[in-house]
Amino acid sequence: MEWQAKEEELLAKMDLVRRGFGCLAMVATWTLAELVELAVTAMVAVCENGVYTVKSGYRFLQTEFQNQQPGQSNPLMLKPLWKGIWSLKVPSKVKNLVWRAVKNSLPTKQNLVRRKVLTDDCCDQCKMQKEDTFHALYLCPKLEEIWLSKQAWNQCSLRQVTSFVDLMGHILAENRDPDLFAMVVWAIWKRRNDIRVGKRGENLPNLVQQAQTRLQNFLLHNSATTTSTGQPPTQWQPPAHQQYKINFDGALFKDENQAGLGVVIRDSKGQVMVSLAQRIPLPSTAIEVEALAARRALELALETGLNKGVLEGDSLILMNALKSNSHSLAQFGHIVNDIHYLASQFPMISFSHVRRHCNSVAHSIARRALSFSSLQVWMEDVPPEIADVLQADLIALVE
Repeated sequence: MEWQAKEEELLAKMDLVRRGFGCLAMVATWTLAELVELAVTAMVAVCENGVYTVKSGYRFLQTEFQNQQPGQSNPLMLKPLWKGIWSLKVPSKVKNLVWRAVKNSLPTKQNLVRRKVLTDDCCDQCKMQKEDTFHALYLCPKLEEIWLSKQAWNQCSLRQVTSFVDLMGHILAENRDPDLFAMVVWAIWKRRNDIRVGKRGENLPNLVQQAQTRLQNFLLHNSATTTSTGQPPTQWQPPAHQQYKINFDGALFKDENQAGLGVVIRDSKGQVMVSLAQRIPLPSTAIEVEALAARRALELALETGLNKGVLEGDSLILMNALKSNSHSLAQFGHIVNDIHYLASQFPMISFSHVRRHCNSVAHSIARRALSFSSLQVWMEDVPPEIADVLQADLIALVE
């Protein structure tokens, strides 16, 4: 029948499109009407009732996207891989990087050439091969000493692996120390980026040991946090040994068209390392004040060298945004991005949400910011006016 012949012709053209650039010369001869008809037919073809809907179009695009992904293309086969990645006992930023590597969404030189950002996809490290995800994180000859240092990751025992998807699948399925592997992968990518922007990257011989140390510190802190937060805390809780608790809060003074930022950083014994009060012009929303206070808190911690610990505040919306791996589209999203950047400068950092009564010192400082000069800092102390609030926290720790 005529319509069947037409459908076969369109399906043949769809196959040409899927084959990629090798068929562009033929595709270029088609008229605009033919291309539109092809697109509509392609999407209708995936509809159960032959009628195009937004939902069916989305399913079609999702299927096409999955077919373009490297490695295993069956979503059901990939589910255990995603579950394994997000179950790793590593920082969220490490999980996110591994997930992006498996999805081939890292800005490797090959991907940047494909997007027409660069024209050369040669690896900057070895100067010999194209830099795709698998090469940048595993196959580059410059990384050989890292992977040879641990038999479980040795290339000789993973010769059948052809992509980073398969590599990560093997590491997880065969339990080849996947947590440490993920930490090493993160360190390799960070080193690669540092070198590209002219910074001094970590020495390769020490990279695995440094990754091991970071992992141990993370597990130690995570264990301590889990133990102490089985139930919602009713008072301020000190951080783990040799770490710092960075509390922040914001306050609004609408009549004066001003806002106040309050920050206090304490050690594991509850002793104040530094505190800060700052008065700023009133932002448009309360959540922006909280976000600005969090950013100022991390800046203060970095300025004073107190770069291991927990950033803690009483804004649930902000803390959820900071814990999320996705790009924030909120009005205060640009401040969240700043906070994530500052957090990346810390050897170890985590985010914690608490109730207002567990953040009373930072809250009290923020409420009194209007009575100080535009910026006031107290080393190893808090404003005299709130000494009783600090003392209440210390007494509660003893009890």
